[in-house]
Order: sequence, then C-alpha cells, then structure tokens
Amino acid sequence: MGAPHGAGARLVRGALAGGLALSLALALAGALPAGASSQGVAAQAPTAVPAARSAVHVTLAASWHEFRKGEAVRLHGVVRRDGERARGVKVVLRARSGSAKASKVTTLRTNAKGKFVTWLRPTKDVVYTARAAGTESAPLRLDRTVGDRTIEDRAVALGAYLGAARSGVGELARTELKRLRTPRIASVRYRDHAQGMLVQVVKDSGKTRTWLVRGKILSAYRTAGGPDGAYGVPVADARCGLMERGCLQRFTGGALYEKKSQRKASGQRGRTKATELLAVARSQLSYRSSRLSSKYNAWTGSVGQPWCAAFQSWVASAAGSPRAIPKFARLHQLAPYARKKMTTFTDGSSKHKVTRGTLAFFDFRNGGKGPEPSHVGMVIRATRSTVVTLEGNASRSARFTASRGVFIHERPRSSVVFYAYPNW
Repeated sequence: MGAPHGAGARLVRGALAGGLALSLALALAGALPAGASSQGVAAQAPTAVPAARSAVHVTLAASWHEFRKGEAVRLHGVVRRDGERARGVKVVLRARSGSAKASKVTTLRTNAKGKFVTWLRPTKDVVYTARAAGTESAPLRLDRTVGDRTIEDRAVALGAYLGAARSGVGELARTELKRLRTPRIASVRYRDHAQGMLVQVVKDSGKTRTWLVRGKILSAYRTAGGPDGAYGVPVADARCGLMERGCLQRFTGGALYEKKSQRKASGQRGRTKATELLAVARSQLSYRSSRLSSKYNAWTGSVGQPWCAAFQSWVASAAGSPRAIPKFARLHQLAPYARKKMTTFTDGSSKHKVTRGTLAFFDFRNGGKGPEPSHVGMVIRATRSTVVTLEGNASRSARFTASRGVFIHERPRSSVVFYAYPNW
C-alpha cells in the first residue's frame, strides 16, 4: 500500500506522533521503560512515588511590639500542617539578644486549635523564634523602652486579652496607702478585668508604672483583698517560663506562685526576696516520696541519697534564683559551701538575726552540738526557743520515719548547728 495522503494522511501521522510523544513522556516519568510502546502501558507495574513531606508552617506574634522593665509580654502562635491546625505539636521557643547565640527559653505544646501561648518577662531587646517539626517561624523582635505607663496605656498594649472590665477604676485612699508600709508610693489606681487586673503605681518622683496580675495568681490575689489586701501592690509582672511551667510574682507584702499542675497558687507573706523561695517551697507541701528517691535528687543526679539539701537547691532554681542556693546534691556539699560563701552565724549572735528565708542547719544525732549538720530547712518564722522551717526529706511527724515528703515543722533552736543567709 502506498503512503497515505490528504486528510487521512494527516490523521495517521498525528496519531503516530501522539503515540511517540506519550511513550517518551511516560519513559521520562519512570512509568514506562524507554523504547516501549504506549500500547503496553496498561500492562506495566507502576513505579512507587515517595509520599510528599507534610508542609508545616509556624507563626509567632506578641501582645505588643515593645515593653518596659518588669513587664511581661504575651507570645502566641499557630502551627499548621498541610494547611490544617496541628494539635499536640512540640514548640521550642528560642531567644537571642544582641550578638549572643540564641538559646532555648521554654518548650510548649499546641492545643486542640493548633495554638500555643506563653508569657515571658524579657530584660533587654530580644528576638524570639518558635520552632516546630523542623520548621522555624519568622523572627519576632521586641524592644525594651522607657517611660511612664498608665492603666490606659497598658490596656491598649494588652488588647483583647484582658477581656471585659469587671469594675471601674478604683484608687487607694491615703490610709490604705499607709497600710502598704512602702514609702515613696504617692498613689495606686487599679481596674479589674475578666482575665487580669491592672494596678497603676505612681511613685513620689512621679514615675508611673502599671502591672498586670493574672491567672491563678490573680485568683489568690483577689481572695486576699487585691491592692488593699495582705499582699499589697505588685512590684512587677509575674515572671513565667520557670521550672515546671511556673510563674512567680512579687508584691510589696509577699509573693504568689502558680504552676500548671496545681489548681491554686501558693503564697508567702513578707517583705523580702525570701518570700519568693518560700512561695515556691509551699507549692511542694503535698509532695510525698521516700528517704532516698525523689524528684529533687533525680534533678541533682543523686537518686539513692538523702535529699534535704537537694530540695532547697531545687526551690531556689524553681524560683528563678539559682545563685541564692546553688545546685547541690547532698547536705555534706551544701554545708561547707554555706560556711564559705554565705553569711553564717549561731544563736546568740549580736550582728545577725534569724529571719524569714534563713537556712537552719540541724544536728539531730548529737543534740545540736555537731560539728556537722544532719538536716537543713528554710525558716518561715522564729520564736525565742524554736524555729518553724519548711523542709524536704522530712516526715509527717517531727521524728523521721521511712515515709518522707515536704513538711513544715517547729523545731528547738538548740538543735541548730548554724544558720546561713542565702545569697540574695
């Protein structure tokens, strides 16, 4: 037969060209061996194509682009996987200041809506990033600024987070200011909202700052009477991102501490920094363990050893003050350090007094004569003949049994070998 011509020829040539093009395309795609006919495609086993990697996207934002000293900033974001909000994803928040290398600040988990949130109290200009599933957010820069901050200013900075106002703006009367027992405060204004209370403090110098009280700390603060109550007024926002996801806030009349695993905040009244450690220590009063095994000596790597000293070190670190009582696993390590690096004294000292937060080193083996202590506690209060101390690795009764935990005991001062002030 001769070669086709005319319209029929064009159709045949088009079909042949299309077949060759399809064969070549399939060969390049790996679905058809090079040189095979497209007519055999149905008989060829398909080549496995690797599954596409899930696309993850992380966003990070802040309640406000700048902050004053002592103010906390709300950081929040969303993790999406293939466009959908991802639940239960680990998020690592990192921070970098100046030329310093970025370091981990805290670890979070996304909720059912793919969201994560935390509060941090930065001290200098800082750049934050959030990393999840190998993907990092765009950098978020926050600048430290100076100047006054009124209730109205802070409400704008916090935006919708505060929720509806529960009251108008209140102000402490002159007699109420005196009860604060804090000089140099000229006036205090406050307003309660659904999710936080703003407390504006004006110093005699005219310097104006407004602090936020929120969360479980707010519940305890309200119960105690708010700005006119037992804790007085805040000296700064709460510091969060502490061990066990804790938050700690100092007031003119004490400190309040909260953490995720406990229903209520714990507090310690007083007017010194020691209230911060004692507020954290009080949060541990429900802890029970054995003499040689607890989360505290697990933290110091000394499981199998007594943990009264490890507990005191843990409390200082959990309060964000690790220098106050450095990390020690054993009493025979803490005691010589205290003698060398802390201010120590014994009963009868004319220069030093047993105050709240003082470490009391006891000797229960030789009637307080030592020379080395066998136990340590932190003083809550003292009488002429006794000290009330908060202790780890203690028993429910004053006498030690196999069952141990964190307890408060009143003990005779005659059992104390020496006292030490933490390094405030």
